[in-house]
Amino acid sequence: MCQKCARLTRPVKLRQNSDLFDLAEQVAPYVADGALEVVQASSPLPELRRDLPVKSSYFYVLRCTRCGREFQWTMDTAHGGGQWF
Repeated sequence: MCQKCARLTRPVKLRQNSDLFDLAEQVAPYVADGALEVVQASSPLPELRRDLPVKSSYFYVLRCTRCGREFQWTMDTAHGGGQWF
């Protein structure tokens, strides 16, 4: 872990779709400025918007471009559960 990704290391439980969108809004600037890179994605991050239809599930792996730490992000919108770890 490094100073770039230290703020992101806290695990987060996602209980409802609004949690998914909140997390997407928090992570997007890190991806935009190159601090995180998307390693694996079930759909493009820009598609995680409140004004677009929600898919039944999402899965992402993001990596810190400085230290290489990976973060996983899952969400099952059909059953209302997910996490960031």
